[in-house]
Amino acid sequence: HVLLLILAAGARFPHDYSQANPGVVFEFYEINAQQLVNLLSSDIIEIAIIRASPTSYSSSLHAEITLMEKLCAVYPRNNRWGLTDTEDHIPLAYLENIPLSFSKGFRNLIKEQFAQNGVNLNIFSVSTTRETALMWAEEDCSVAVVPCASPDFYTNESFYCCQLGIEPIPIYRCFSYLNGKKLSLIAQTFLSFAAAWLEEHADNMLYSGQHFQPDKGYIKR
Repeated sequence: HVLLLILAAGARFPHDYSQANPGVVFEFYEINAQQLVNLLSSDIIEIAIIRASPTSYSSSLHAEITLMEKLCAVYPRNNRWGLTDTEDHIPLAYLENIPLSFSKGFRNLIKEQFAQNGVNLNIFSVSTTRETALMWAEEDCSVAVVPCASPDFYTNESFYCCQLGIEPIPIYRCFSYLNGKKLSLIAQTFLSFAAAWLEEHADNMLYSGQHFQPDKGYIKR
């Protein structure tokens, strides 16, 4: 059997699924959310794991499993803009006219948030991956805006990560398929395995680079 699993942000847990289902062959791709929707609509794939804001999805998609993150700001502790490295969040007003880098999928959401708060947005870089945004932050060229559930993941001796905005701006990663689509047995098995695996590991794991805690509302099915 071949399971076509197309990812917007690379999953890690299929290793365990492969161990439990050695007859499954995986084909992995890393493409953006809209491309995933197109492949689902074309019946080329059955399941897509997509990270984006809810409004970014086609209404034809059903989200079987949803993991919630939030937008965070990442920047050097010793930065040229005088940004704090002690608060758990940074108001959007503090980022007015400061160069920001983020991935393409969040451009509209970030623009909307800044506009609603009357804050001038200074876009330095828009890329297809968060790695590029983080690269600019590492070079002290911009503040990176990336999704994460735990700011601790990006916080270290040199860099600080905190929630973007006074209130969290939610981002969702969904295991999705087309509404009304009859999934193959292997796809159904994969979704069941994923749900059980996430529930088991969420308290002490890094899933695709992020922390997920179902008791705090980061996972729902």
